Amino acid sequence: MKPWPTVRWGEVLRHRKEFIVIDDLTSYKRPRVQLHVPGIVPPECEGCVVSPEFPVFEVDEDRVVHEVLDTCFRTPSVWPELAGESSGTNVRRRRLNPQDFLDYEMPLPSRGTQMTLREVRAEVDALKRLQAETAAELAALLPALLDRAFKGEL
Repeated sequence: MKPWPTVRWGEVLRHRKEFIVIDDLTSYKRPRVQLHVPGIVPPECEGCVVSPEFPVFEVDEDRVVHEVLDTCFRTPSVWPELAGESSGTNVRRRRLNPQDFLDYEMPLPSRGTQMTLREVRAEVDALKRLQAETAAELAALLPALLDRAFKGEL
C-alpha cells in the first residue's frame, strides 16, 4: 500500500481571527486547561462564545472531511509533537501559536478513504451510544434484582 501524501493543516484549515463580543462578563469564566488538545466543535455550538485562549479554525471540507481531522487530533502521538511547538513559561501557560499549528503536517487519505472513515466513524459512534445506554440499563438492573432477591420475590 502506497503511503498517503501529507498536507499542512494550514492547507485544510483557515484561522478565524475574529472574536465574539462578550456582553455579560459575569457569566464568563476563564477556562483552566492543562492540556490544549485540538478538537472539532459540533455544528450545534456554532456562534457560541469562545475565549481568545482557544484559537478557532474553519475546515475546508472540499479537501478533508472533519472526521479525518478529528481522528488526527485524537491521536495521542500527535499531542507531544504539538506540545513541542508550544511556548510559555510553564506547562499551564503554554500556548501553541496558530501559525505553528497550521504548519503541522498530517497524512491525507484519498477522498474515497475519507468517506469510508466518515462512515466507519458514524457506526462506531452509534455503537458507543448504544453501549452507554445499555450500561446504564444494566447498572439499574442489578440493584432492582438484589432488591427483589432480598424481599424473597425471586
